[in-house]
Parts: sequence; C-alpha cells; structure tokens
Amino acid sequence: MSFQLTQYTLPSERGGRMMAFRASDGTKLWDRKANYSTRPLINDSTVYAQGGAWDLATGQERPFKMARSYGCGQISSSKSLMLFRSATLGYFDLTRKAGVENFGGIRLGCWINAIPAGGLVLVPDGTVCTCSYLNRAAFALQQVNTE
Repeated sequence: MSFQLTQYTLPSERGGRMMAFRASDGTKLWDRKANYSTRPLINDSTVYAQGGAWDLATGQERPFKMARSYGCGQISSSKSLMLFRSATLGYFDLTRKAGVENFGGIRLGCWINAIPAGGLVLVPDGTVCTCSYLNRAAFALQQVNTE
C-alpha cells in the first residue's frame, strides 16, 4: 500500500518525481525528484504545482512558493492568474507575485473549480459537492477598472 497526497490520481501517477518527454518521439527530456501536492500544470515555459515550479525544457527549479489553505480540487491557470480552492476562491497573480490571496465568501466546488478564460473568472455550479457551504450557482467575475 502507498500514500499519495494528491487527490484524484491515476494508477500511472507516481508521487515524488516529475518527468518531461519530447512530444514528437517520446524521448525523455528530464527526470527529477520533486515534492508537490497537486497535479502539475504548464504555463508558457514553466511547470507549476503546489510545492514548486520547474523549467519545462530543463527541469531546473524556478523560484515559486505557493501555500494555499485547505481545499480539494485542481489548480487552473491563465498566463497571469492561477485559481484554486483555498478555503474560499484563492488566486495567485503571477504578474505581481504577491503570494496566495483570497476572494472571501465564495466556496468553490470540487475538481476544476474556477476557470480563467477570456478575461473572466468562470465558476461552475458546485451543487454536487458534499462539503459545507457549497456554491449552488454558476457565475463569472470580471475585473473592473477603478480609474
């Protein structure tokens, strides 16, 4: 028996390592020890996960610290904004690098729970989630200029 901190894993997923392969022929580009607790995501030339960031081409660590509060679900990202459940709607602005911030009063659903698309933050209905104070409506958030 083994333990994996990451929820919703596939049998083929191994904890504690990360690898990259060339898409055209399957050649392994790099293989390294990596401690992370969410599924990785690729954003431009960086692989991000809760636990670190790595250069996509070389596997070298990049400076990145993200510690969210409790919550299930995966991290989603646009080029400049990562979204996730961090007790409430958590986000990490990659342009400011201010760390994890929270938009309180909103409890995201499970799995992919907030989607950045077209300049909006789309939050699907969370009715099927069994946790307390779930969100029973889908909604979108849009940035408003205050100038």
